Amino acid sequence: MISFFRIGFFPTVYPVSLADVKTWLVIEHDRHDSLLESLIEAAIVAVEADTGLDLSATAVDGLLAVAIKQLVGVYYENREAASPVDLKEIPFGLRTILLKYRKVTA
Repeated sequence: MISFFRIGFFPTVYPVSLADVKTWLVIEHDRHDSLLESLIEAAIVAVEADTGLDLSATAVDGLLAVAIKQLVGVYYENREAASPVDLKEIPFGLRTILLKYRKVTA
């Protein structure tokens, strides 16, 4: 189960900050801050679901933080439910990073 739903609320401190994401995406204005915060939450939930990690209880290293920021970037650039262009899967590099952290259950 995904940790944020398990505890019933999103934490006030995320594994990556809004400032980190804005630097990563080279966004200098604050018009999309609320959207970016929502996308950070969505990326954390997705990373937790993919890896089985509880990011509210796990120290996030630099590589996992990169994966979260990459996923926020994918969400930010592809925010429409439908598109006239072909949407692509999550980038291969992101998938490779997440595989490193995936918990294996027997």
